[in-house]
Amino acid sequence: MVDSGDVAVFVGASDGIFCLSLIERLSKAYLFEPDPGWAEPLRKTIEPWGDKVEVVPLALGSRDANGVIQLDSFLANRPRPNFVQMDVEGAELDVLNGAENLLRESTKLRLSICAYHKRLDFDTFAGHLTKLGYDIGHSPGFYVIGVRMPYLRRGVLYASRGTSQTLPPPRPANQ
Repeated sequence: MVDSGDVAVFVGASDGIFCLSLIERLSKAYLFEPDPGWAEPLRKTIEPWGDKVEVVPLALGSRDANGVIQLDSFLANRPRPNFVQMDVEGAELDVLNGAENLLRESTKLRLSICAYHKRLDFDTFAGHLTKLGYDIGHSPGFYVIGVRMPYLRRGVLYASRGTSQTLPPPRPANQ
């Protein structure tokens, strides 16, 4: 998922546990978490690695506004990430739209994007990233959404460009 020395961005970092699972291999990590309820748990989680982790109490989006910043703007004078993970409760497309320069210009980038919040997310993200030259894969199986009338959605979309790491092959939507 990440190589030694990579820079990573975690969007919707919550308590930082996923970052923690990769921290030893990372040279730098940016954790975006705008919910103040996560501030203390996040601070405690990453405290031992404070020298290589930057917590950003902002949301990422498609424009710079009050409490929101584009990933492209944030990265203007910072090292470019090689890995971006996001779970932002259905705002993933907005985050991708604010990262167009990163997505177009990166020669080595892996993405892990939650794709179950909205019905067409997986297809929308996959189509957009495929046009930009990314290889697409997904987590195995489906998420069951809903109780009265359940339906199935892909869980996580994986995309990569410029890396030898292979992704799980996409399966037809009916599997």
